[in-house]
Amino acid sequence: KRGVEFHNMREGLEGLTWLIKRRNSEKAREVAQKMLRTLESITDEKGMLSLELVRKIGKEGIFQGIGDVQTTTAGRLVGPLFRYYKVTGDPLALELADKYARSVMERSFTKEGLLSDLAGNHIHSITSSLSGILEYAIAIKDEELIERVRNVYEVGLREFYSSYGWCKEIAWIESDQGEVNQIGDLIQIQLLLAKFKDPKYYA
Repeated sequence: KRGVEFHNMREGLEGLTWLIKRRNSEKAREVAQKMLRTLESITDEKGMLSLELVRKIGKEGIFQGIGDVQTTTAGRLVGPLFRYYKVTGDPLALELADKYARSVMERSFTKEGLLSDLAGNHIHSITSSLSGILEYAIAIKDEELIERVRNVYEVGLREFYSSYGWCKEIAWIESDQGEVNQIGDLIQIQLLLAKFKDPKYYA
């Protein structure tokens, strides 16, 4: 039985956006619009992907990976949703990006910039959520949201990455296993902060 792994919706929407931008693909546009309408139908009033709403539309067991830790699903979608909006102008993409960004920042990170249990332990999910949220926050000039992301970068993530470009794959597990994906996210965060907040981050 085929299923949809929501952890990978991020990459799916990125691919569709590029097909629309570079090839003006009507099929990609159609699939992306359907994806966004489905996301809207399973997003609750708190801005979270909801298993209860998944059950209501009869997709339990088909829509996989949705749970309390939403950095692995909704948070990772903020950047792609915002980039899709920039290409297509679809207001639903911007609405969903805003809901997911605020919900994930509220639930997954403390005001002090620490990771909560609901951030999960997959560092790439955390950093890809943060880089997308930062890109969106800068575009809408939300200084509070920008500062919250900067604070998590400076405080909560500090124990997981080195000064020379290495980053752990899984938080709080004794392992020297790294993953390259989140290093790209960290560089994106640094470049965005350097350009829009403080040039020191270029270092």
